[in-house]
Amino acid sequence: MKSTIAESSSFRIVSKNTQFLNDATKMLNRTCTIKKIPKRPDDNVYHKINLNSKLDINKLSGTLGWFLELREPIYIEGTIIKGHGRGLLLLGIPTANLKCIHTIHLFTGVYYGRAYLDGNSEVSGSDCLDTIVSIGFNPHFVDTNYIIEAYIYKEFKETLLGQTIKLYIQGFLRSDGKYQSLAELIKVMQTDLHMHKLIMDAR
Repeated sequence: MKSTIAESSSFRIVSKNTQFLNDATKMLNRTCTIKKIPKRPDDNVYHKINLNSKLDINKLSGTLGWFLELREPIYIEGTIIKGHGRGLLLLGIPTANLKCIHTIHLFTGVYYGRAYLDGNSEVSGSDCLDTIVSIGFNPHFVDTNYIIEAYIYKEFKETLLGQTIKLYIQGFLRSDGKYQSLAELIKVMQTDLHMHKLIMDAR
């Protein structure tokens, strides 16, 4: 079954479940139109992804689940601080933890968007960097603090600590949750990267 898109002036929902689209649209009280979307990788394909390369959608199988795309991005600005160090050490995905003066408390989960860095010697403040952002309490690790951490699609030679990061949240991928194992969490995160790559390449 091919996936479809339900969209209005303020949101876009992607799902292969037509009933879900109808129910979600009624709940959000919006009118929508239907469009086709690309495929996502097979469940057995999980590896570190080169997000700087062009994705060959023809080699992928399966269908994208769903995501919500905002019509207007949400802006978050903060200073990059030292986190728990789990991103690179345990998950193989380095993340930048934010300390924000004013934080919009969003629905906890995984978002996607773009980032800009101030004070970095490797990129200019006008360079647009694709990013996935985790917002919430990291329930798998039982964290109690509200955390905003971004995975930027670029390998940096120098530390990002102390630099200013400006995030423009463009959409929502999934809610957060506690998983049965660390391996399961890594698998889900790799799926996040694949899905976002598909979203970017489909534009």
